[in-house]
Amino acid sequence: AGGLSAFLVNYPNRCTEQIISAATPALILHAQPQLAATLDSAINADASLKQAIDALRDRQNAEGGFGVWAATPVSDPYVSAYAMQFLLYARGSGMPVPDSMLESGFSYLRALAADDSRDSLAGLRARAFATMLLTQSGMVTSNLIAGIQQRLQRRYPDAWKDDLAAAYLAASYQLLKQDAEAQRLLQGPLKVLDTPPPPSLPWSYSDYYDPLIRDASMLLVLETVFPQQAAQLPRQALDNILEPLRRGHYNSLSAALTLLALEGYQRGALPAPGDLRAHAEIAPGRLQAFGAVAGALLSGSYPPTATALKLDNTGSTPAWYALTQSGFDRGAPTRTIKDGLEIVREYTDTQGHALTSVHLGQEIEERISIRALGDRAVGDVAIVDILPGGFEVVQRSPAQAAADAASADESSSAAGNGSEQASALPDLLAQPGSTLQTDYVEPREDRVLIYATAMRSVQQFVYRLRPTNVGDYVIPPIYAASMYDRTLRAYTP
Repeated sequence: AGGLSAFLVNYPNRCTEQIISAATPALILHAQPQLAATLDSAINADASLKQAIDALRDRQNAEGGFGVWAATPVSDPYVSAYAMQFLLYARGSGMPVPDSMLESGFSYLRALAADDSRDSLAGLRARAFATMLLTQSGMVTSNLIAGIQQRLQRRYPDAWKDDLAAAYLAASYQLLKQDAEAQRLLQGPLKVLDTPPPPSLPWSYSDYYDPLIRDASMLLVLETVFPQQAAQLPRQALDNILEPLRRGHYNSLSAALTLLALEGYQRGALPAPGDLRAHAEIAPGRLQAFGAVAGALLSGSYPPTATALKLDNTGSTPAWYALTQSGFDRGAPTRTIKDGLEIVREYTDTQGHALTSVHLGQEIEERISIRALGDRAVGDVAIVDILPGGFEVVQRSPAQAAADAASADESSSAAGNGSEQASALPDLLAQPGSTLQTDYVEPREDRVLIYATAMRSVQQFVYRLRPTNVGDYVIPPIYAASMYDRTLRAYTP
């Protein structure tokens, strides 16, 4: 729990999902202050939650949905449902949440749950999620449940029965006291949670869904709506959740959901604190006890000179352990990394000619080229472009950026390539000739953050900068990575 909490609290990106996920440790601490030693005693729960709620208010549009980066006219269905779940948890923990936010959010959820145009499996899963939240709020959702279930059966007759969508519908049935149908629908997702995945099965992520997101969400549904079955889960179910963490297959969303699920599970059938012991071997044959009890958890820091750890569980209930370390690389990587992505950049004058020197105040162009190396495009890529010391970004006027964006939208629509996800704001950086499909661009004092989709063909992002100091400039490295599949990354020194 401490490792996941540290990962979330220090998470650098700030889309709506990530704002919610980063505030999840504070949400848990606000509800259970006794877990401060286990999560992070430095978290100011009230301040962090208030900041997250304020950010969500800014990103909620007039229809009650939430944009990925801002209050765009087009909301993201899963992110909107996830935001509403967070707000409901926050209010349930005693945190003040504006009534207007919840009322508007429920209005959006009702429209989402009834929206038959969303008939992909991801879209139907989001609709089932929204329906469960509406049912938990006391709304009678029988017609919504039936409509979603019929559409799932018609379009995905086999796949949906093991999907998280079935668990959401089962929870809704259970809340409506239709226990038999709830148990019938629950069996598929429950079997997936209880069964170890085949070793040969590759890890995959798409549309806010991967094996860890699925399993953590399933455990959360069980704890919330089916507590008796949650208490009877076999050890394998929790192993299936912890194994991806050990292998590094986690992201902001799965980390937050896992933290919520483990917080609920630790109140169930876990070892009594007195059954757990932790010792560090600080010399041959010499053990030193470490750790303090918080709830059902034993946690602590062991001496840096320790050569081995000895963990004991004298009880009959299984226990799990996790080791967490944090810090920085002693030295920056010196080789190019191309793990599923490739990124390069070059500096030119405004005519496209290569540069070896510049004049003070001269505008130059940086051309970032990126592509996906696999068999499909990679969405939700974060590009971190650190500026050379002594340079500043040159932004275009909002009027010119808006005019270029409108022209690009007209061209895209004429070609039949319109995107459902509207841009949050006109891009004030991208120069004409940029071909990269960006979701959001954030210039900071020392870097530019670009959130985009990497296609299989090379695409470019071009923007301008200028030197403000005289001297010899060192070119920093550039880095790109998928925010939801940590195996996909690129680095150019």
